[in-house]
Amino acid sequence: MTDDKLKQALAKMLPETVEYRDDDLYWVADRGYEMPQRVIDTELLHLCALVEDTLSESEYEAYGENITTNAIADRFRGSRFSASDDLKITLSATWQQRATALARVKGIEV
Repeated sequence: MTDDKLKQALAKMLPETVEYRDDDLYWVADRGYEMPQRVIDTELLHLCALVEDTLSESEYEAYGENITTNAIADRFRGSRFSASDDLKITLSATWQQRATALARVKGIEV
């Protein structure tokens, strides 16, 4: 998925928090700002964490499998890795890898 599609997916998973419009994510208006505030790139990982907090136990297990598989595939294309790398790879997953895994677990299609 493209970054735009992933941002749309995050908006669908967090409708009370962010909205997707004008080809970008914006914080929902009732955050005390006069003007709508665009979600900056450094906040995207935080949005993923907010969605992670909503996962049930079974969803979290599926998410863990998804994110590990995606992160390993992206980082180690054709390379060998050890099981001890699993946790490091998962913890360092990008917002795109996390959002992709979350969308799959939540059944969000964009």
